[in-house]
Amino acid sequence: MHPQSVQQSVAQSVPQSVSQSQSQSQMASNETRFDHIAKVRSLVWSLKESLANLMKITAANINHNSQIDCGLKTNEDKVARFDKALEEFFALCNQIESLLKTINECAVQHKDSQKYLQFNVSTLKTEVSGTVEATGPDATISYSQYISTIKSQIHFAKSVQEALIDGAKRITCPENTVTAPAINAMPTSGTS
Repeated sequence: MHPQSVQQSVAQSVPQSVSQSQSQSQMASNETRFDHIAKVRSLVWSLKESLANLMKITAANINHNSQIDCGLKTNEDKVARFDKALEEFFALCNQIESLLKTINECAVQHKDSQKYLQFNVSTLKTEVSGTVEATGPDATISYSQYISTIKSQIHFAKSVQEALIDGAKRITCPENTVTAPAINAMPTSGTS
């Protein structure tokens, strides 16, 4: 074997093993995204065909109008409608745009999920009781554990928000909060 062919086969096998391990760890979270990507790919081919059809109709309309201007044809001849072809083209563009926005939002959510919750979530229906025992990138939690973790994070975020609002109210209205406890805490001089 030539040294170049050995290097190429090693170079091809290393990315395959790395990509296989990455795809297995992120497979559950990316299923939706891949569905959207497959839809975009299929719509791109439809968009390509629609654009070709739009160009054919445009060329036919231009040719028809030029023949009418030259007096070779009358206006009564039927020609394919440009506006319907253009509407179909823009409808496909809108669908692709919507799917691409969804893919982007999924990617952002996945990135945030990996940043703030470094556990993989199992999509299986079986219940795993208890807390997460394994740590590290291979740790997996059940969906119910994931939901309870998210609920506790939401509860914590709400309590932090309430504390911040309460602190802001105390700062903006210092006479109401400070004077009331200060009056109650002052000793009376006649009772001692």
